[in-house]
Amino acid sequence: MKLELAPQTSIARRLSVFEYGHAAAGASAKTLDPPRIITMVLEGESSVPPAQWEEALRCAVAANPGIRLRIQGSRRRARWTGDGALPPQVRVIENCRWDGSSHRGIELIEQTPLPLQTGPSTELIIATGEITRLILRTSHAVMDGGGVLHFLQELFRALRGEPLLGSNAPFSDVDLMRAVTSEGWKGGRGGESPIPLTGGARGASIGDVWQRLTLPARPQQNLMGRVAEVAARHAWSFGPGTVRIAVPVNLRRHLPGLKSTMNFSGLLHVEMAPGETAEEFRRKVRTGLERNRDAAFPAVAECIRYLSFGWFDQMTGRTPKNYLRRNLLETVLITNLGVIDMAPLTCPQFEPYNYYSLPVMGNSFISLSATGRHLNMVVGMPAIYASADRLEHFLDLLREEFSADASDAVRRGACARSGVVHGPGPGT
Repeated sequence: MKLELAPQTSIARRLSVFEYGHAAAGASAKTLDPPRIITMVLEGESSVPPAQWEEALRCAVAANPGIRLRIQGSRRRARWTGDGALPPQVRVIENCRWDGSSHRGIELIEQTPLPLQTGPSTELIIATGEITRLILRTSHAVMDGGGVLHFLQELFRALRGEPLLGSNAPFSDVDLMRAVTSEGWKGGRGGESPIPLTGGARGASIGDVWQRLTLPARPQQNLMGRVAEVAARHAWSFGPGTVRIAVPVNLRRHLPGLKSTMNFSGLLHVEMAPGETAEEFRRKVRTGLERNRDAAFPAVAECIRYLSFGWFDQMTGRTPKNYLRRNLLETVLITNLGVIDMAPLTCPQFEPYNYYSLPVMGNSFISLSATGRHLNMVVGMPAIYASADRLEHFLDLLREEFSADASDAVRRGACARSGVVHGPGPGT
C-alpha cells in the first residue's frame, strides 16, 4: 500500500488501535490509572505577552487540524472529528513555584482536564517565575513526542511571522505500519513476565512519582545503551529474571517529509541477558530498526474496538485489586528525544535553554533529552516501586555513571547522540 502526503485541513477518520488504547487510559472509575497525558517542558527567558501566545496558538491550530479534535461515537464507531471540538487554550500561571524537578507541586500544572469527547485535548501553559516554562499538556491519544515537537516548532514559526508547514498525513499510525511491513509483532506480552526495575512492590501507596536529573551537556557515546545497561544491572541486583526494555521509535523515519502533530510511534522490546553491555543493547535496537520491527502491527489488537473505553481500561489498567501484584509489560521504558535543536524554538522575545519530557506514568519510565547546555534524565515509576528511597538510589546510579566519565568522553570525542530512536509512544 502506497501512502500519499498531502496538506490536510481536517481530520475525520476512525481511531487507530493504538490511539484507542491511549484514549481508554483512565476512562473507568474502577481503575487507578489517570488519563494518559504527555507533558513537554521548554524552559527559557521570555517577554512574550499572553495575547501573542494566544495568537500563535490560534495560527498553529488553524494549520494543524490534529490539534483540535474530539472523539465521536464509541467502540468500533469511535472517530476523530474537528466538528464541535473545543480549541486548546493558553493558561498563564504567574510566579509559578513548580520548578520542573519532580512531581512535587505539579498539581497546579495538571489541574485542567483534557476531555477527549468534547475537547480541548491540548493545553498550553505559560508558567512565569525566575525563568519561564512553556508547558504543553496533551492527550497521548492525539499526539506523541514527535507530534509535540512539530506543534511547538509551528508555534514559534507563528511567533516569528514565518509561514507554517501544517500537517500532510491523512492516514494513521497503523496505516503507516501496514505500508512498511507485514512482519508479525514481537511485543512484550508473550513469554515470562519481566522483573521490575527496583525490586518488588512495597507499601500500599497509590499513584506515581518522578524526578529529573539534569547534568551539564557533554559528548556521550551510546547514551541509551548505557542507561539500559545501568537499568538491567540494577534490576538484577534484586534477583534473577527477564529484563525487558521498551524503546519507542518515531515511525516518521519510514516516510521522509511526513509532518503531523498526531501519533506516529512504534515500539521495540529488547531483552537483555546477564553480562550483556550497552553495545549489545545498541546492536539489538539497530537490528530491530533494520528489520522494521518498530512498524510490526498486531492484527489481533483490532479486537479491542469491541470493548468500551471503560471496559478496556478496567481490564488492562491498575486496580485496587491488582496494583500490588500486577504483571509488568516491561522492566522499564526508555524514550530518547535525542539532541533537541533549539533554534526552531526561538523568537525575538523568547530564548530557550532546556527541553524535557515528563514521564507518561503507569510503569517505570526514563525520558532522555539533550540540548546545547543540558543532559536530562527524567525517571518515574509507581510509588510502590519507588518506596524506601529506591527511586533516589537509582538516580544516584545514573548520576555516578554519567558524571564520572565526563572527562573521558570529552577526550574520546564521542558523538553527542545515540541514534534514531526518540519520542514517547505506546507501551507507557
